[in-house]
Amino acid sequence: MKIGEVREGRARILVPEEAIEGDPSRAPVFYNPRMERNRTVSVLVVRSYGGLLGRGMTICEPLSGTGVRSIRYALEVPHASRVIANDVSWQAYRLIKANVELNGVNDVVEVHRRDGASLMAELWNVCDVVDVDPFGTPMPFLSAAIMAVRHGGMLCVTATDLAVLMGNYPRKCLSRYGARVARVPFSRELGLRVLLAAVGRQAAALDAGIEPMVSFWDGHYYRLCVLVYKDVTSAKDTVDNMGYAYYREGERGLVAGYPKAPGGDMGPIWVGKLGDVEFAGMVSEEAVGPYQGQRRLLESLYNEYMAPPLYYLTHEVAVRGREPPLGLVLETVRGTGVDAWATHFSSRGFKVGARLSYLRALMSSAAW
Repeated sequence: MKIGEVREGRARILVPEEAIEGDPSRAPVFYNPRMERNRTVSVLVVRSYGGLLGRGMTICEPLSGTGVRSIRYALEVPHASRVIANDVSWQAYRLIKANVELNGVNDVVEVHRRDGASLMAELWNVCDVVDVDPFGTPMPFLSAAIMAVRHGGMLCVTATDLAVLMGNYPRKCLSRYGARVARVPFSRELGLRVLLAAVGRQAAALDAGIEPMVSFWDGHYYRLCVLVYKDVTSAKDTVDNMGYAYYREGERGLVAGYPKAPGGDMGPIWVGKLGDVEFAGMVSEEAVGPYQGQRRLLESLYNEYMAPPLYYLTHEVAVRGREPPLGLVLETVRGTGVDAWATHFSSRGFKVGARLSYLRALMSSAAW
C-alpha cells in the first residue's frame, strides 16, 4: 500500500495514495477527501455540544478508516477527553495507530480492531457522542449506536445512499428504510426525513427517543446529529413525530400519524423539526477562523429551521414558461407580508407557508 500525506483541519493524516488520486472506495483503507466538509461541520457540532455539557466527553467512531475524524475530534474539540477509534480492517487499524502517533494524541485516542456494531454494543450507555459514518447506509449500525449513547448524548449519522432515500429505487427504500417514496420536486428533503424517521423508529424500539439538533443535505450525502433520550416518554414523543407526506397536483404537505396517516402517500417520514434553531445558531458562531468556510451553510440551516416543511422550486411558479429568479420570488412573497425562506436543499428552492396555487397566482400578477 502506497502512502501519501494530507492535511485536514489541524490533523496530518497518512492515507492510501489511491484514495487521493483515484476512487476512494477502491483504496485498501477508506478515505474520501470529498467528505472533509462533513467532518469539519461535525467538529463544530461536537464542539458546541461539548460546550453545553461543560465537561470531558467520550466520543466513539466505530467505522474510522484512516482515523481522520477521530483524530480531528481529539485535536479540535476541547472537551474530547476520550476518543474511541475503531475499524475491523487490519490495514485500517495499523494506519489509525500510525496517524494517532503522528498527531501526538495517544493520550486521548484509543484504537480498536473490532466489528463496529459489537464494539458499540459493549459500550452500553458509555458514550457522549457516537459518530456513524459508513460508506452507504447506516442502518446495520443504528441499534448498537443507540445502545452506546448515554441518556442525553448525541448520535451523528451519515448516509450516502441518496438515490435510495430520494425515491430512485422505491423497492430498495422500502426494504432498507421501511418507507414508501417517489420522485417529487422536494425529494432531497423527503429523503432526509425518511432517514430521520428510520433513526427515530430504531430508537423507539429501544424505548428511547430522538431530538434533531442539526440535519442537512450536502450534494452526495445526508448528515444528521440528534440527541438521544432513553425514557419511554421520549420514545412516545418520537413516534408522535412520525407521519407521511402527500403530493397531489403540485400541492404538498405533511400529515402526522403512525403507522397510518389518512391522506399521506409517502412515508413513514419524520414530520417534526429538522434541527434546533438555537443550537444551529451556536454552531454557526463556532465557524470562525479556519472554519469560516462553513458559515454560509450553517447560517442557511439556522434560517431554514424556522421555516415550514417541504420546499418549492422556482420552475413550479413559472409564468408563461418563464422561470422567475429565486430572489424575485422571495421578494414578491415577502411583499405580501408572508414569510419566505431560501433552502439549502436547492439554489432554486424556497419555503413558504402557502399553497402552490396561491404562489402561482401571486407570481402571475407580479410585474417582472
